Amino acid sequence: MNKVIVFVVLLANISCSLNFFKFSQNKPKFDDKEIEQNYCISKNKLNIFGPDKNNIERFNSFLQLPHIKKSNYSFEEKFVLLVLYYFSARPDLVSINSHTQLLDIQNKKFNYYETKVNNDNSSNILGLLSRLLTNSNSKKSIIELIRAAQLLFPNRFSISDELAKSILTNKKVLYSSPTTKKHFFQAQHPLTSGESITKYPYKNLYKKIKMGPYLNENILKTHNNNIQCNIDFNLYNNGIYPISQRKIESIVFGVQQNKRSLLAILHLNNSKYQPSSISPSNLNNINLPSIPFCFVNKKNRRIAYISLEGRDPGQHLFHLDQLGIENVNSVSDVVNRINFPRHIFLVNPMRIIFESKKMNTQQLDSFHKLDIPLYHVNTIGSIWAFADFGKTQSIIKDHRSNGIISCQK
Repeated sequence: MNKVIVFVVLLANISCSLNFFKFSQNKPKFDDKEIEQNYCISKNKLNIFGPDKNNIERFNSFLQLPHIKKSNYSFEEKFVLLVLYYFSARPDLVSINSHTQLLDIQNKKFNYYETKVNNDNSSNILGLLSRLLTNSNSKKSIIELIRAAQLLFPNRFSISDELAKSILTNKKVLYSSPTTKKHFFQAQHPLTSGESITKYPYKNLYKKIKMGPYLNENILKTHNNNIQCNIDFNLYNNGIYPISQRKIESIVFGVQQNKRSLLAILHLNNSKYQPSSISPSNLNNINLPSIPFCFVNKKNRRIAYISLEGRDPGQHLFHLDQLGIENVNSVSDVVNRINFPRHIFLVNPMRIIFESKKMNTQQLDSFHKLDIPLYHVNTIGSIWAFADFGKTQSIIKDHRSNGIISCQK
């Protein structure tokens, strides 16, 4: 117990000693062009965002087909189709068993839907999408949209760089199953980027819709009266860091139009593959934490921001809070704070990982004064944000991310 107390106190002291991260004094320099490449101002056209360029462009092209335009899908229905599209495009992360978080951001309203972990009676991803459609008074049901995906999506999907990496990383366990072997291998060789796989068997989803209990915005914790998060900043304030034993693989994608954003955050346990009859690659999600996010709601500004990568992605949101994210007044202010040099505490052994090449002399000196091992990396984490400053709403991506925004000017 004494070791635990000493450890917590040490972390708290280090956290306090790093309060040199005062944004006004250490503001990084980014030119206007660099800033503009990382955000999109929402107008009356549909903007699509996600983890890779090719799939976003292909889905956008799909929506432009004459017979798809004629169907006159609503904003919410296009979002559901995008989620279903990723069942085929990223079967390593998106499946019926995905831990799912849906964020619906519109004007001053914020709705949240999340599947419950290890609850057989709770809503699954399809149940959450069905609730979203019902709450939005959609004319089409989840069944109709699943049928549309089965009939209208292409028969084969190109393998992205990210999916190719996942196949290669998990090739042994994938090869051991006849189902996944057939889907992800050509002879004895794993499929690579640019090759293709068959689309998801959507017709098997009709009987898989589960409409049980789910989590909503009532689970969020309030911080400083203006910020709601699904993580507790008091843990970090007291030097307690909920660090996972392994990196959580996740994916985020969505749509934005006018002053509304819909986005899906999905992840699965990447330590085990569990093939099933409905999907060529299903992962078993056991005891997985939610992907951390926060929502700022103040007069004339609303900002949602999500941290996706690493063993403790919540640390990056805590650091954004220390940088005064709730007091920003423009999209460029949000971008600058997301671009700010990062660090993260890790344990066993205790150490700090930091982006030393992005830091100024004052920041580097402060780190080197700490009695703790330091390790440099080029980039840490990945954050997406959605900002509303009254007249405009914007999608903002981390310059560290490979994500893409299909921004319609």
